[in-house]
Amino acid sequence: MSKLIQIPEFSRRDALRSIALAVAAAGFGIPIEQAGAQQVHAQATNMKGALGGYHRQALTEHEWETVTRLAAMIVPADDVSGSAVDAGAVEFTDLLCASNEDLANIFHGGLAWLDATMRERENA
Repeated sequence: MSKLIQIPEFSRRDALRSIALAVAAAGFGIPIEQAGAQQVHAQATNMKGALGGYHRQALTEHEWETVTRLAAMIVPADDVSGSAVDAGAVEFTDLLCASNEDLANIFHGGLAWLDATMRERENA
């Protein structure tokens, strides 16, 4: 009889955290095995505190609002923890885009595509 392998539960939050760490590692030139959520979060938090409140660096106001809404939809607040917005995901995304031109181009292009697609669907 074969033995079943137990795969641990992997929540959407865990998956997004892993993706964010990989992107952060690439964006900051940190080897993935050294990238920790606390390191990346600390950098965004330090910038936010040092500036007396975070100021957009790479995203336009409209892109900022779109990323804010998407983050809240992907990881909403629940009884256990706050939303992705509460955790600073929007600031984190903007910081990554400001640090990596290639990543910024991907975000700008993706958000432009999303806007165009939604306009087409609304007018259809």
